[in-house]
Amino acid sequence: MKTQDFENIRSKYFPLYFTFIMISLIIMLVTIIVLIFIPLKIEWWVFLILAISAIFLVFLFIILADIVERRYVKKYNNKFQEEVIKPIINNVFKDVDWDKKIPLKLSEITLIGKSHKYKVLNEIHTSEYSIYEVSMLNDFRFRGFVIKKELQTDSKPFIMFNYKYYFKPKVKDQKIQTGVANFDNRYLLYSSDSNFKMDPKLANALSMKLSAFKQVGLAIQNNTVYYVVAYRSSFNAELNLNMPLLDSINDEYIKKMDEFLRKLKSIAIFEI
Repeated sequence: MKTQDFENIRSKYFPLYFTFIMISLIIMLVTIIVLIFIPLKIEWWVFLILAISAIFLVFLFIILADIVERRYVKKYNNKFQEEVIKPIINNVFKDVDWDKKIPLKLSEITLIGKSHKYKVLNEIHTSEYSIYEVSMLNDFRFRGFVIKKELQTDSKPFIMFNYKYYFKPKVKDQKIQTGVANFDNRYLLYSSDSNFKMDPKLANALSMKLSAFKQVGLAIQNNTVYYVVAYRSSFNAELNLNMPLLDSINDEYIKKMDEFLRKLKSIAIFEI
């Protein structure tokens, strides 16, 4: 199948998905206007029935939209990944081992922890690092990537995340200031070592390397570095390795995916 064939399929599913989403938003908006801003002389139990009915309809159409997306992905995603995504990945990473499967265990990593259940959607493994696409609460909490890499030299443990990180980790370590304004204004840095000091060159390099991502977390633990990143490509769409429903599948999409994977690679090969 060609790229245009996948776009033709997407174009058949998208109108139905979009219609369900818009209906839910319209019902929500009308309900707010009618029940809150317009004074209605009705009994409290009538108001309650109307509110519950509106909530039910909103969730109904959201569920219907989700069903449409699930069927679309289930039916066409494997073929899309095989014919579109894999060639891009092979071109970017060169040494991908497609037969390798390594379980991702993050329960002891503060960035995620035991209380945050995640699902691995896709994984890329090379001889030096692994990249996982993960989802939490079916994307409602988080949809992004975890990069795991064993460090070649001993590195002091620390944890950092930006103010838009998807949740606030329970960090008991000491908060550290680097003195680099670009870094300190965007990231929170913690270390169990009260004398920990981050090299200003490293602070600047990390700030620039991770600037394209909306949500960023980084932890060094047991001489392994973990990155947790999420990147939003447009108002509603996110770049991921599955067949898109919101983004058009065309040459521009292929280019955008190639550039995105190269950003992930540039983080993975970065030496701390």
